[in-house]
Amino acid sequence: MPAWLLSSLLCAQQPEVPLEKQLPVPRHAVVPDKELLITHRAVTESAEAQYPGALSFGYAMEQLAGREHAAEFTHHWLRLWLDDQEVNRDIAPARPRMAEVLEEWRRTDQAGADDPFAWTPNLAHAPFKLIAVVNRMDLVAPSVVERIRAARESAARNIAFLNGEIFALPAPKENRLFTELGELFHRTSRELPAPAFNSMPNCFPSTTRPAPLPVLRSEFVTMPGSTGAGGYGSFSSPFLAGTVGPSAGEGRLVFALTDAAGRPREPGFNVIFEYGLTAPPPPAGTSPSPEVPAREWAARWHRLGTHAAFDAAYLRDLVAVTKCFTDQRPPLNSGERPLPPSLAQVRTNDGVLDAVREFREFHLVPGDRTINEALRFVPARLRQVPVGQTPAERYREPAHQRALAKVLETRVENFRKEAPVNLPAAVQWAKESEPAGLLGARSLLPGYSADFHWSVSGLSDKNLQRHFSLHTCNGCHGGDTHCDNGCHLKAGPDGTLASVFLALRPDGRAEGEMRDRAAILKALLESGERDSETALVRLLHRRHRGTH
Repeated sequence: MPAWLLSSLLCAQQPEVPLEKQLPVPRHAVVPDKELLITHRAVTESAEAQYPGALSFGYAMEQLAGREHAAEFTHHWLRLWLDDQEVNRDIAPARPRMAEVLEEWRRTDQAGADDPFAWTPNLAHAPFKLIAVVNRMDLVAPSVVERIRAARESAARNIAFLNGEIFALPAPKENRLFTELGELFHRTSRELPAPAFNSMPNCFPSTTRPAPLPVLRSEFVTMPGSTGAGGYGSFSSPFLAGTVGPSAGEGRLVFALTDAAGRPREPGFNVIFEYGLTAPPPPAGTSPSPEVPAREWAARWHRLGTHAAFDAAYLRDLVAVTKCFTDQRPPLNSGERPLPPSLAQVRTNDGVLDAVREFREFHLVPGDRTINEALRFVPARLRQVPVGQTPAERYREPAHQRALAKVLETRVENFRKEAPVNLPAAVQWAKESEPAGLLGARSLLPGYSADFHWSVSGLSDKNLQRHFSLHTCNGCHGGDTHCDNGCHLKAGPDGTLASVFLALRPDGRAEGEMRDRAAILKALLESGERDSETALVRLLHRRHRGTH
């Protein structure tokens, strides 16, 4: 076999980045606290972190919904906690203490008490404080390694063909137990956008509840490819399909709920905006590129490490990076509204509204979607969806664990090949007339968080069980990462506190999880180099098989 032919085969399916897109990459070691997990008070307490700064909660909401609708958009979202939410045939019960949060915000705004539902929140007083900017480009690493593996398998098949060998590819095993489905949501008037947000049920104390909106006929709607299709931390919102390209991981802003004095509420309520790091929209009349500019994104984050201090220049460059994913994007055609940011999901980690810590997840439904032809404009909203990769609470009970085990058993081959192990949102069992939701409307972390693990009776592969548990919301914030308070990032009196899982050494050097993320960023900066790709494959192999 000629060397040039072997080389070309091994490089198959690994497109070369155009020279005009190859930005110069600084050659320095990754600086974790400036490039990966940014919690310095010079950032979190800066003017940019105060409204209308580009790192503020209010700014993020304005970019999602548009400035004129952002306040009602935020108000509507927070009021979801005041009613039971049925998602994927599972119930997330109301958490009435959210009314106290809203009432305190209303008083801070000095709004009139006679008609609280006429109150439009002032985002300058939003009770959410920035506690971290997070680079999660490590989430793209498995897809990079999968592309390398596919390229090598393709090269091996081509070499075998040239050598006259014959391949018989095994047929995929047919699953006769169940059919995988997308999300099943209960379609009622409270799940659909209302003509005005103020017509939603009133849950404020000492006020009269208006008549509820009429409920539509109950109907379960299947949405294939929704939550769970891409795994934890992946871009999966079905409402933005076609408007964004593949993701090079995520950029995140983390906010903590505060009281009227600006102090963080204990024991912590975090809101995490998770944006896909996608390619910019293509020029009008052209097709979107299938390539993800991972190297460009890595270079943008890596340049932040060239700053010697968290000074004004560093803050300016950090904001330039975050605005690339938080800001609205140019429309595909002239005359249209700007596109929303490539928001993958919003997650909440709530230990304030109830004694048991709870996780929820939301997807953006952009505005201007025609639900009712009589409405001239349908506002954007955040819709609650099943929590990624996390089964409903009933699957922790012995009576339902066998069903979960059967689903996981179909993932054993993927786990052994180190391919993604994703769960369907719902399943249709062969002998059942109705589909069953698998992923939950919420995830709970009961008791002492560091003692929590998912166990699945009937699942023989205990390594797969560990892998599955680690990728659930409550497992990741519990015993699988030795997290002792359910928060990996927590607002403290002297700044942001990181869990043992994410903590840096006193000298700022990375270890454990952060050391791995730094190694992945370095490999993405050197994409296309054989030594770097080999190191990335070995790193992911260790992470896949190891335990945190």
